[in-house]
Amino acid sequence: MKLLLIFLLSSALARAQQVTAPAPIRFEDATAKSGIQFTHNFGSQKLGSLLESTGAGCVWFDYNNDGFPDLYVASGKPLEGGIHPYPLKLPPATPPHNHLYRNNGDGTFIDVTDTAGVAANIYGMAAVAADYDNDGFIDLFVTGYGKAILYHNNGDGAFTDVT
Repeated sequence: MKLLLIFLLSSALARAQQVTAPAPIRFEDATAKSGIQFTHNFGSQKLGSLLESTGAGCVWFDYNNDGFPDLYVASGKPLEGGIHPYPLKLPPATPPHNHLYRNNGDGTFIDVTDTAGVAANIYGMAAVAADYDNDGFIDLFVTGYGKAILYHNNGDGAFTDVT
């Protein structure tokens, strides 16, 4: 019995010493290659309100029914009416807005925000996608500070604000 116990322990120790090298994991920053050029904006120099401490909302959905998930990202913007304690000294050259990126199916995306008509001039906070009218095309609902927008998917790559 003692001999069996020694044999089992020595076998276990020998097995424990056979450490295999971990599989190499490689991460690569593919942001530039992807075509997604999005920077979340909260509209001021530094955080001054609870509203600005929230992150950008996003939704993956196949708006053009090509089988590839597309990306809609909500973004903040400078608050109107001078209500911010830390306003931007200069407005950005291109006002921040929400973005829709069409998936090309090869790891790249193209910004189709303007052609799709979903720039939403609101302080974007979140988005959800669903086919609310059951026509086979996924529609988009965007929430924002003080306003929400329901976009109907026309099925031709463009949306109509039906709010």
